[in-house]
Amino acid sequence: VERTDTAATRSRVSWRDLGRRCLVLNTVSGTLTPDDWPTGARPEIGAEATNLDEYLHAVAARRGVGVLPASVASQHPDPDVLYLPLAGAPPAVLHYVYPRTNPHPHAENLAEALRDAARPVLQSA
Repeated sequence: VERTDTAATRSRVSWRDLGRRCLVLNTVSGTLTPDDWPTGARPEIGAEATNLDEYLHAVAARRGVGVLPASVASQHPDPDVLYLPLAGAPPAVLHYVYPRTNPHPHAENLAEALRDAARPVLQSA
């Protein structure tokens, strides 16, 4: 959220709260859309961006709020943007990819470790 937004006084924001706000979308690498919220509770699109810098500038300019991985907060600090934890968000689906030909020597080892780590989560779903 932008630092002067009313949500900036909270220690966290909920998924439901975001449905009442304008949303900034990354149209190139983002996967989030208003369709990720239930019908009747979908946010409007306040701005579209094609890269992370545009995205953060749109949030800082109060064109909307955004949803980003926690890693972005530590790697891209911005004095005009406040990163808050998000509660109640649906699970994110991530994919590990590597080239079929000439992959890194440990690519398959990492793939197996990721499968092992995901197995308990997938079995409980």
